[in-house]
Order: sequence, then structure tokens, then C-alpha cells
Amino acid sequence: MLTLGIVVGIGAILAIAQRSGVSQQFTATARLSTNTVVQVLAAMVVSGAFAISAYAGPRAGSYSTLTGGLGWMAYLGGIRVSLGPAFAALVVGCLAQLVASRLQVPALALTTAGIVPLLPGLVVYQGLFEIVRSTPGAGLSTGLTTLLGAAGIGMGLAAGVSMGTFLARPLRSGLDRGQRRALRRSVGDARE
Repeated sequence: MLTLGIVVGIGAILAIAQRSGVSQQFTATARLSTNTVVQVLAAMVVSGAFAISAYAGPRAGSYSTLTGGLGWMAYLGGIRVSLGPAFAALVVGCLAQLVASRLQVPALALTTAGIVPLLPGLVVYQGLFEIVRSTPGAGLSTGLTTLLGAAGIGMGLAAGVSMGTFLARPLRSGLDRGQRRALRRSVGDARE
């Protein structure tokens, strides 16, 4: 609902600005800093700010900040070997599951804040801008195609986090007897 509210709000403001005659220009040439340290620090700030806005405690917030930085480093490494943001989400999901119990923070807090820097916010904005700004008919199809691409990135992130969580399950340690039994049942162990 929050994402839908943001999308509708941005679309409404762009439409009002266009009807009011405000000059609009979208520059798709904006690039990330080439400095890796700046990129990782920015990802950490974004993750930490999201954790704080989601009312995470101090421990969860600080660990979420680190998870965001590690997720961004996985994204940068994945780009070099032609892997997309879903690979970074897989790393974040796996890492969050492995360390959450040891750090005594919720894995969901680490995972959610860790993938926030990977979300396709600029692509969503570009798609909305294309729908509102471009010529009738052509702008709608171009904008919807762009928004569909953003949805694909979002689904890739969700799939990556889910796969990372699934892969980390057998590696987790410190489970009591009941938790191990439930874990075996969830992955389809025939012995139970």
C-alpha cells in the first residue's frame, strides 16, 4: 500500500505540473558515483534510514545498515559477472538468515533494510514520467513498459531473497529439537 501511495502521489504531482505548464525534464543520464566507497556508504545510509523509519531498534538498525552495505557490495560484484540485483538479494537473504539468530535481531529487519538500496525507484519514476509527459498513446505504452521492467526487478529481488532464505536454512545452527523437526518438514524430509 505504501508503494502504491507513492506511485499514485508522484503520478498525480507530475500530471498537475504538466497541466499547470511547469517545465518538466527527466535526465536519464544520472549515474552512480564511480567511487565504490561512496556507493557502499550511500547504500548503508539508505538501509539505516529505512530501518529507523520502520521503527527498528538500535541493534537491528545498526546491523541493517551493515547488511545494506554488504548487499550493495554483492550487487557491485554481481554486475562484474553479469548478474543482476536478484543475486545481491540472494546474498542479503542468505546472510540475514545466517546471522539473525546469533545477533539476536529479526531476519526480516535485516533482509528488508538490506534490499532497499536495490529497489528500482528511479525506474518507477521514469515510467510515471513517460506516461504523464509523452504524447498520448506512445507515452502510455512506453511508460507501462518501463513500469513493467521495474516490477520485474522487484520480483527478481523477492525471488532472490526467498532463494537466499531457502539456501541458508540448512546452514543455520543452534536449533532445538522442535525447530529442527519443523525445518525438516518444511523442506520435505521423508523421514518425518
